[in-house]
Amino acid sequence: MSDSDLPVASPSQVEAHDVVMVDCETPKTHSESADKAPTQARRVKKTTYRVRKEEKELLLQELDVLQAQLKQLKRQAAGSAAKSQQERPSVQRELSKEFLAGASKLQQLSLVNIQSALSSYVSVQQHVPFEMWIYLGTDVEERRQTLAGLKERKLRAAQLYVVERTRFLDPASPFAEHSRFVAQNGDFCALRFDITPYEGISSVKKVCDALYHYFSHMEIWVTDILGDVTIREDDDSAGKGISQNRLVSSLMNGVELEMNNVMYTEFREHDDEFGDGGAYGLFTTDFVDKDELVPYNPHERLRYDVTAVLTVKAQRCKRLNTAGVLVEEQVVVLTRSCLIKLRHEDIALPIETAHELRESVGKWGDVMLQTVRQIVYR
Repeated sequence: MSDSDLPVASPSQVEAHDVVMVDCETPKTHSESADKAPTQARRVKKTTYRVRKEEKELLLQELDVLQAQLKQLKRQAAGSAAKSQQERPSVQRELSKEFLAGASKLQQLSLVNIQSALSSYVSVQQHVPFEMWIYLGTDVEERRQTLAGLKERKLRAAQLYVVERTRFLDPASPFAEHSRFVAQNGDFCALRFDITPYEGISSVKKVCDALYHYFSHMEIWVTDILGDVTIREDDDSAGKGISQNRLVSSLMNGVELEMNNVMYTEFREHDDEFGDGGAYGLFTTDFVDKDELVPYNPHERLRYDVTAVLTVKAQRCKRLNTAGVLVEEQVVVLTRSCLIKLRHEDIALPIETAHELRESVGKWGDVMLQTVRQIVYR
């Protein structure tokens, strides 16, 4: 068999357990070195096992680094979560404050919108629910029967009005609301509502007596306090608790005005429906729309129309005494609502006079409160 017939191992046929020589130098004799040109040094090749082992070690090192980074990230995440948990209540409080502030502003704007609508309504309100049409003829007896026949309905309507008007108010806390406006027909109008507690006063009758005194001598008090000379032209009675009053007043600016009003009054020692079982006083007045016996004089006098209701009752309220202790006491409260109209359609008023009259509509009501206070506390 020749050499060419011997099997030759292929370089690629290397078993996994064979040792592979990579670039390894072989020893040479002196003659071979001298005869041949110098060649590049050969290196020993690494075994597959060694290469894979080194790669594994590198991967394990990278894994250790990644695991360390993961632990660090977990610690940071846990710290951030704890911090967020601690900050959450404060953040929620701030958000709640902002939300409530926004809601409060919206609510306030809504209330202002409602107030504007109510003001618009008031500016055209020339009547109140307890106002009644009053016509008086020339026959004296018929006049008295007419006024007497209106009493019960008038008192009832006035009482129910006060109940509704004060439904959402503190009945013992001082309160005042006053609006002035010019009606569509040109009348100068004033709508007033107030609650006046008389601290230290526990007798309802005492305040009612002061009101009786004022209405019986109103012309004297108006003249004395305002300087407007006022006289009572007529004073008629149609029965108990019913009176008709005609007053004429000469104002400081030279203008004259007249008033023709009917007043109904009632005092009850015990009233369960409106007086909470205690004493209760009621005063309500309305103007005469047409009086055949004593007609208005629109060409010479302004017409002063008043529709009003006043109630007097005791209320329980709490206050701090001189020792700083919260105690409950009884206090008498005067509640008043009135609509005043100053009619001047047949009289041409100078601009300054008209302005003065618009500003002073309702000043007689101030005189009433001042007078009652003086009488009660003197």
